[in-house]
Amino acid sequence: MQLNAKVATLLRNDPAAWIAVVGDVNDIPESPPFLALTQPGDGFALIDVHAGLPRSQRSTLLRQSSHQAVDTLHPVDYILISPGLAGHLVPEAVGHPAPSDIKASDHIPMTASFDIPSVKY
Repeated sequence: MQLNAKVATLLRNDPAAWIAVVGDVNDIPESPPFLALTQPGDGFALIDVHAGLPRSQRSTLLRQSSHQAVDTLHPVDYILISPGLAGHLVPEAVGHPAPSDIKASDHIPMTASFDIPSVKY
């Protein structure tokens, strides 16, 4: 909930702000912590860039470890972005590449590309 409050504050001050929350949140899309970021009551929602992928392409766990009770078919890693940053998302570059070394992690990387304009000072 602290993260949602920080995001809301940033977006309240600048609705066009570029914000990305990236990583392993160890929760599924239906969970209260995830929904607090993507469907909050305060109206400052982040967008899951991989939400449009088929479920088979959204799972991010290669295998279930002994301490995880999460189904490996559910995503637990996300790239969540603000509406301002979403305007720069390259939809065809949203992906879920196969890891090159399956022993390096029990997670599959999630990727997204953005077309960010250069700024001259």
